[in-house]
Amino acid sequence: MSMELNQKEPALREILEDPIIHAVLKRDGLTVEDVRKVVSSYQRTAKKASN
Repeated sequence: MSMELNQKEPALREILEDPIIHAVLKRDGLTVEDVRKVVSSYQRTAKKASN
């Protein structure tokens, strides 16, 4: 997983590409798509709250 130099933490895309993350998600019965759905839902909720 490579971080761009101007970032302090990796992008979600990079995190979700990591094989270790895949293993942890699988152990927990989750998928990358599950994580993306939760993040997307949070983003919609946060956007509504800020308006």
